[in-house]
Amino acid sequence: MSRLIAFGCNHTYGHGLPDCFDPIANTPRLIPSRIAWPHVLGSLLNLPRTITNVKTCSPDASNTEILYKILNFKYRPGDVVVVLWTHLLRDVIFNEKNLLKYETSNTYNIGQKVGPDIEEDSSRDWINAHSLFDCKIRAWMNVHSADAYLRTKNVEHYNFLIEDEAMCNMKNIKIVESGKKITLRNNFWEELRTEKKSLDGVHGGANFHKNVAKAMYQDISQIRSTQYSIICNINSYIGG
Repeated sequence: MSRLIAFGCNHTYGHGLPDCFDPIANTPRLIPSRIAWPHVLGSLLNLPRTITNVKTCSPDASNTEILYKILNFKYRPGDVVVVLWTHLLRDVIFNEKNLLKYETSNTYNIGQKVGPDIEEDSSRDWINAHSLFDCKIRAWMNVHSADAYLRTKNVEHYNFLIEDEAMCNMKNIKIVESGKKITLRNNFWEELRTEKKSLDGVHGGANFHKNVAKAMYQDISQIRSTQYSIICNINSYIGG
């Protein structure tokens, strides 16, 4: 059975959507939303099953955390992987206690989350140690690592960026230029600014997720069509 496996952060988890939000605690629930873009995209791609759980996406996940989950997921033949890479200025500091708990239970915390939105000493130290440029390079390294790994597994996969402008306005840097060739970019950040917000007032609402899924579907369909055309041309050339 073919599956869509969706990796990402809040924007993939569906934080703030009605079926994934605790209005009293103002926190996400432990089960990702079925209204979020992965399930919409899965239907558009006519895939019988869509996988979103704490092993593929989680609130406030960094790109490093997303890569960790990609590397540790058990894939099956026929799987289609779609990754929505997250914001640059966040990270995770792995620790043994959290990681072992994550590996053996239904929790999405794999370590100490750090970044400008987290007011802790560890975040302040992290901010002092990392520049925006450094975060961009690290993000592209994560994309490259995920792409290379999924190729070894022969898994059909597609990469998207939530912050395409922030990551792509760098020129003449080899890892960035080569990364642009393996990553599909859409202005999801602008979409997030203009569409109605979810119940938490921060993340995208239902229309945002529908628009993201449609844009992804169009890009994926175009790539698939191009690849099919190349295969047909090769078969024609060799007399297949």
